[in-house]
Amino acid sequence: MNTDTAKIGITMQRFFADKLQDKILNRNTPKKVFSVYTNYESDATGEYTYFLGEEVTSFENIDQEFSTLTIPVQTYAKFTSDPDQMPKVVIDM
Repeated sequence: MNTDTAKIGITMQRFFADKLQDKILNRNTPKKVFSVYTNYESDATGEYTYFLGEEVTSFENIDQEFSTLTIPVQTYAKFTSDPDQMPKVVIDM
């Protein structure tokens, strides 16, 4: 996958390069980043929704630049990696 044109790669590069996590208000666990790939038609080449961010204690006063996502409590797959390898490690999965 081409990291220059992939939605996930572009989002991750911007998130970390522009230090967007520092603009997140009400951070519950700073620097613990969640990546959510959802509402997908097929795979990374089809349409999908991608969120990258942190858990917050409240959605109050969030920056207009951000979207919110409520994740229901249930069992999910969890992938961990060395943060120095981002975004390449996610794109290669």
